[in-house]
Amino acid sequence: MSWATEKLGDIAEFSNGLNFDKTAYGEGIHIIGVSDFTNNFYPCYDTLSQIKEEYVNEKSLLEDGDIGKSFKKYG
Repeated sequence: MSWATEKLGDIAEFSNGLNFDKTAYGEGIHIIGVSDFTNNFYPCYDTLSQIKEEYVNEKSLLEDGDIGKSFKKYG
């Protein structure tokens, strides 16, 4: 049995993270940042920061089935 191979760019969309200044923070939409993965395989949803809704465009929202990945350079 052999596995099919595909280029990731052919089967998925990639997006870099977003940056917000301190005026964007406030009650609204929960965000997942690199620091939320520091010592975890998945983020602790109870402690996520929030951004005011007017600072987030709909294209940036995660949807069911999306996969998040944090890349951090070590060394």
